[in-house]
Amino acid sequence: MSTSAVASPIERARTVLGAWLPGRAASRLLDRVVRAEGLDPQAVDGERLAALVLGPIYRELRNIVPRATLRRELKRLARSLHQRAPTPPLPLPALAPAEPAPLRRLPDDAGVVLMALAVLDGVDGAAVFDRVGRPLDRRGEVPDPEALGRVLAAGGRLLGRHGELRSVAVANDDGVVLAVPVSERWVAVRGAADMNLGAVYAALTALEEER
Repeated sequence: MSTSAVASPIERARTVLGAWLPGRAASRLLDRVVRAEGLDPQAVDGERLAALVLGPIYRELRNIVPRATLRRELKRLARSLHQRAPTPPLPLPALAPAEPAPLRRLPDDAGVVLMALAVLDGVDGAAVFDRVGRPLDRRGEVPDPEALGRVLAAGGRLLGRHGELRSVAVANDDGVVLAVPVSERWVAVRGAADMNLGAVYAALTALEEER
C-alpha cells in the first residue's frame, strides 16, 4: 500500500489560494510575502505562515478578490496551518465573586495566545503589549499598535486606582477593542462591533487551562 506525503504548509496555502487566483499568481503572491520576511517558502513552518495569512496575505487579497467570505476562509486556512483546533464558543463567564479573582496566567508563548484569538470569527487582529504599552507581537489587523499601547498603559493606570482591573472594552464606529491584563503584559483583541466578547473570554479561559 502506498502512502502520500503530507503536504507542506506552503503547498496547502497554494491549494486554497488557487481557488481564487491562477496557480502561478497564487504561488508568486505566497513566495513574495514569505521571502519579504526573510524566510524560505519551502521551509516556512505552519505557525509563521498562518501569521502571514492573517496579515500581509489578507491585505493583498482583499484588493483583488471580491469575496465577502475572504477573511473567514483565510481564518480557516490559518487554523489548519497552525494545527490548533478552533476554540468552541462557550457561555459568558459567571459574575465575578466577591473576592478579587487572580490575574490571568496564559502560556508564555505569545504567538500561541495571539493565534488562538486572531482566528476567532469576528476578530480582525490581536496584539500583546508590555505593561508600559510597548507592542511586542501581533497577528492580523491591529492599526497603529503604538498608539493603542499608549492608551492601554495610561488608561490601565487610571482605572487601576479604583480597584483590580480585569478587562477593558472600548467601542467606536470602527468596532471594538477588548484589552485584558495578563501577568506583566496586556493582550488586546480588535474586531467588528458585533464581535462575540464571550467567545474571546472563553478562548482566554481555554488557554489558561493549557498552561
